[in-house]
Amino acid sequence: ALKRFLSLQVKGSCNEKATLKALREQKDSTEPSLDTLISSLDLLSALDNRRSLSQLSQPLLCVLGEEDQLVPSSAFEPLTQLGVHTHSIQGAAHVPFISHLDEFLIVIRKFLPVEEDGQQHKIAVANSFSKAAATYDDVADLQRRVGHHLLTYLPEATLETTAKFVIDLGCGTGYFLAPLAECTSPDCLLAVDLAEGMLNYAKQQRGDAAHAFVCGDGESLPLADNSVDVMFSSLAIQWCENNDRLFAEVQRVLKPGGRFVFSTLGPDTLIELRQAWQTVDDYVHVNRFETERAMHAAIEGSGLLRCEWEEQLIGLRYIKLTQLTRELKSLGAHNVNAGRPEGLTGKQRIKTFKAAYEEKRNSDGFLPATYQVWYGVVEKPIKQASV
Repeated sequence: ALKRFLSLQVKGSCNEKATLKALREQKDSTEPSLDTLISSLDLLSALDNRRSLSQLSQPLLCVLGEEDQLVPSSAFEPLTQLGVHTHSIQGAAHVPFISHLDEFLIVIRKFLPVEEDGQQHKIAVANSFSKAAATYDDVADLQRRVGHHLLTYLPEATLETTAKFVIDLGCGTGYFLAPLAECTSPDCLLAVDLAEGMLNYAKQQRGDAAHAFVCGDGESLPLADNSVDVMFSSLAIQWCENNDRLFAEVQRVLKPGGRFVFSTLGPDTLIELRQAWQTVDDYVHVNRFETERAMHAAIEGSGLLRCEWEEQLIGLRYIKLTQLTRELKSLGAHNVNAGRPEGLTGKQRIKTFKAAYEEKRNSDGFLPATYQVWYGVVEKPIKQASV
């Protein structure tokens, strides 16, 4: 019966065999309870949600497979009459969230309300890094170099306090979880990232390195006030939409005396790439990052104390321009800014861009790419007791 039920869920799908295999891999190996099966069938025979659906005040979306053998397409009309939004995925059967995941997610995201442009930006950032999870570590030499340098700030950041609760904000693939734990010896190490794909990869590859993995936004941290001893973040906060909100959240969750140790990118990052594109058009082809003045203002406005600040200009070299562009794509760090060009770029414009970048080739025969990296340590003040 179970085999028959699984077959019914994929019957008619354009990728029936692959979907059936995925379902079998996810199926629990334990035998189901007969009482549970019987009660479930009784529930299906008696359940009628039409009245409840008609009384819902919030929008409701039902995503169905066009070839579904269990829920026929004839269900669309009564659902629509009840005020339910419906969407049919062509070539999908009963489990479109498995067989047609990308299309399914697009439908969901289009349905969800977006109150601010910033939310769209966050979705784009999360999607970009999620897709790059499997390739990120292969090309992340700069990220590792910066992260290891940032770790040198941790002893000073933890000597004055017992690091019971430590967070890696924007943990990515989890590469720095083990070194972070070694430096701070926390009772609890929490890995947080906006990109669910990155977080899942980190959990699969380095699941023992942290006590918990949480999909969370640095501008709205799912943490209690005054709960964190040390927050570590390497090359992640430059993707935040609002630094005032970010540092306000950091201030909120840090314990008095707690420290936020971070690295981020400045606006001169990839300046050669930006200048080359400026010879072509006025679109935003390269990610934009905050100025140093804006960063300092956000820190001071939050009430945090700036303890350390260091700048490094790191120059990378490439033989071919495609090496740089492919690396950015593999990192998930390609352009996600508003004002970027939509659709394909014409051949002549690409040719002009390449020629402009070629003029930057140095005497050693390499194409340069500069990263402006800032390292910062901020502290939450310890309030003086009133006398």
